[in-house]
Amino acid sequence: MDARIQRVLHEWLERLGYLGNIDVVSVAGSCRNREVALQNIQLACDLHGVRRIFLTQHEDCAAYGGHPTFPSRAAERQYLAADMIALKRAIQSRYPEVEVRTLFVERAGDSWKIIDLTLELEPS
Repeated sequence: MDARIQRVLHEWLERLGYLGNIDVVSVAGSCRNREVALQNIQLACDLHGVRRIFLTQHEDCAAYGGHPTFPSRAAERQYLAADMIALKRAIQSRYPEVEVRTLFVERAGDSWKIIDLTLELEPS
């Protein structure tokens, strides 16, 4: 939902060839409000046949209170990642055939960068 990260997400999706063939659900604090996220994901999966989901969280998210809420950027990332994992597990319990990847968007100088946490958070 945050305009600061829309361009980097759009470019990332375009590089991977997903634009034009995706449902985009944008909710403030998306992984924090699991029920709202799950309602939208259910529609995407059941009505549109979505089989791959990218959960994204970004640092300094106002829905979580932004940077001031956390003692450090590492603590913030860990907290947001835990919410992503909880949502990922809820999705997979309903849709075990759906691939769910977890992405974290953080500041990189004057820009933003996307970090795929999927393997970092739950290594095989």
